[in-house]
Amino acid sequence: MGSRRVRMQVVLGLLGGFSPCLAQTGPSDVQRQPGLPDRAVYESFFRQVAQLAGGSDSTPILLNGEPSTLTRATPQARLGLTDQEAQVLNELATDCAAESLLLNDAVKRLTFERRLRVISSQEIPDRLTQSLRDLDESRARIVADHVQRLEAAFGAERFRTLNEYIRSRQKDANFFPALSDPNRPVPKKAAAAKK
Repeated sequence: MGSRRVRMQVVLGLLGGFSPCLAQTGPSDVQRQPGLPDRAVYESFFRQVAQLAGGSDSTPILLNGEPSTLTRATPQARLGLTDQEAQVLNELATDCAAESLLLNDAVKRLTFERRLRVISSQEIPDRLTQSLRDLDESRARIVADHVQRLEAAFGAERFRTLNEYIRSRQKDANFFPALSDPNRPVPKKAAAAKK
């Protein structure tokens, strides 16, 4: 068992270019916490926060390359976060998104290899299937770790409020939808097109 874990760490390290410490615990260590949305929802939430990190409420959304009257509220404004909470959320979200991105390259390579084997009617080695499972478990651990760190930083009450917001938006998976700003002037090209 120990030598298999070491081999898996080497394989995952070579394939994905990430730290082998991600593969050191077993699948039983990744458990879904009661009352929390599944990890894919939090992963999507973290990705959206990371994309919006550093933006301002006044940044217009581009439509066909042109500014529009639509804006997107920052997570801080949308969730009513303090400056410190917003900074913690942005840092954790950016870190989670970066760590998940490292896994994506390895998953793409393994998925491509698997598809090639299916096309050529070759048997899919158990190591390939296991490597994909291990990467999925690593991603689950990454997200779970960041959720736990977020909960510790926010405290139970503030985290519960954040979790309720995430649950309320999980169906459409757009946690920060575009908003029309009636105070923003209509861009010149858009105004000319309306005439």
